[in-house]
Amino acid sequence: MWLLRKVVAKISPASFWRMYAKDFFLDPWQHAIFPQQKDLLRFIKKNKVHTILEAGCGFGRNLQYLVEHGVPATHLHGVDITSSLLKKACQVPILKQAVLESADVLNLPYQNNNFDLVFTHGLLMHIPPKKIEKAFRELIRTSRKYVVIYEEVSKQGNINTYTYGHDYFQLAKTYKLKMLFSIVDNRKLLWMHLEK
Repeated sequence: MWLLRKVVAKISPASFWRMYAKDFFLDPWQHAIFPQQKDLLRFIKKNKVHTILEAGCGFGRNLQYLVEHGVPATHLHGVDITSSLLKKACQVPILKQAVLESADVLNLPYQNNNFDLVFTHGLLMHIPPKKIEKAFRELIRTSRKYVVIYEEVSKQGNINTYTYGHDYFQLAKTYKLKMLFSIVDNRKLLWMHLEK
């Protein structure tokens, strides 16, 4: 099965995620809460952020955490390309008032400057290098003020068949974003807070 996933990942990330979604959802690691969620919540509260988009929301773990800690579900939007994971997010009772939609980060279905904050948590690292600039531009385009990312940076280029290391510092510089905060943690995960 993994050999097939490797081949499919090279051809179509959306197809890969359709194949991998069940295993992804069943992995206890994917349901854990990590310091990044707490950091995001602090950022939202400190900056009085109201409208929020998570690109790559999967089954809604991050959005659920935010609602459980006081962010109104009505302030939240989430998009994902994997319908089975999105369906799971739609089944979370406290996310009933959030807007959850099928969409690709390469073509977000929102107007420019639509959200106070756009964030990713483990999405951009699955975007192939030839498409990372387009994805990054979409995050910036749909954000009114802030972009926050939590992404693996263990190395540049292919980390594995469906994970890539990107130079997010260079992307932020290229698009003239103000760096508010950045750190690479002990798991080689970049936490980056940016302002337009």
